[in-house]
Amino acid sequence: MSAAFAPLTEAAIAEVNSEEVIETLRIADSFPVMMAKEKRSSQAKVAPQIADKGYCSSKDTFYHGIKLHVVAEKRPGTMPLPDRVGLTAGSKNDLQALRQALPVFQDGELYGDKAYVDSSLRERLSDEQNLELLTPPKKSKGPPGRLSAADKLLSEAVSRVLSAHRIAFQLD
Repeated sequence: MSAAFAPLTEAAIAEVNSEEVIETLRIADSFPVMMAKEKRSSQAKVAPQIADKGYCSSKDTFYHGIKLHVVAEKRPGTMPLPDRVGLTAGSKNDLQALRQALPVFQDGELYGDKAYVDSSLRERLSDEQNLELLTPPKKSKGPPGRLSAADKLLSEAVSRVLSAHRIAFQLD
């Protein structure tokens, strides 16, 4: 089924006016496709080749299913244009899925949520691909930590970009 997304994405992109795309500003996100929720997730047997038990932190629920991962190019005043779309098992980490798509991207900015925080990846992308990975900073573990004023501003800016993306795709 995941092999069908590539030709579908190419066909959709061909229909869009490419002058509207801001190629240097991309958004990465994923969302679950739940085939069974909570109590039934442990016994579910649907699509065992790709689906398994995962956890959705935004909905605070376990599920049996898959994740749809999207990297989209921002367009002013309209829905972002999907550039890369893929499916993974529900248990697969979002950052692992993003790493598979990253080699094709050069230059610009890539916005993602806290699932994509990785300082070594951020440095490598900046050095090798001139791609800046922008994610909200994570608070330190242990005693209640506070974010610096600069980290708070970065977190708010990234959240605004991602909120506009989620509304456009109606993911949440």
